[in-house]
Amino acid sequence: MARNLFAQNEESSDNLVKLCEIPAGKSGDCFALLSDKQRAETRDGKPYYRCQFRDLK
Repeated sequence: MARNLFAQNEESSDNLVKLCEIPAGKSGDCFALLSDKQRAETRDGKPYYRCQFRDLK
């Protein structure tokens, strides 16, 4: 049986915050929208992706 990852109850509702509201230095589990992805290279020519993530705000 699948569980609902978005279900809120009295215990979890206090812990839910928007991604933009998480202070610097704090961590947590979140769902975010990948809003932009650009292929790039380091100075040594190694490939990587420059990504931007956002929430609904």
